Amino acid sequence: MALFPLLIFMLYRIAVYDIKTHLIRDLDLIILFFSLSLIFRINLILGAVYFSILFLLNLLTRASIGFGDLKLALILGSAMGSVIQLVISIDIAWIIGGVWALISKRKSIPFAPAMILGAFLGQLSNGFR
Repeated sequence: MALFPLLIFMLYRIAVYDIKTHLIRDLDLIILFFSLSLIFRINLILGAVYFSILFLLNLLTRASIGFGDLKLALILGSAMGSVIQLVISIDIAWIIGGVWALISKRKSIPFAPAMILGAFLGQLSNGFR
């Protein structure tokens, strides 16, 4: 339980940095992965599924999704406890990202905050393990 503040801090840091710069630092992702691995049972298969979905979309849309978002998808997907949680997480992230894109005046949006909020709500959908 003592690692929850670190986890919240890292998620906040990644989201804010992505909003400001449209980048996600590798060091932040490494710290996030290790803190998640100490709190949740890691399921790399679900992480790979999330990564693969975004990677396929990245190929189809000619690299409109950044590689930091792909790495974040691998990490956040790995923390999901079931396929249902993963699907809810992805759905919420895409809804939030889509609404943000519609109301934003910018050509591109930071997607990490939507992914983080989706993962958080996905975890809540089934309760913490």
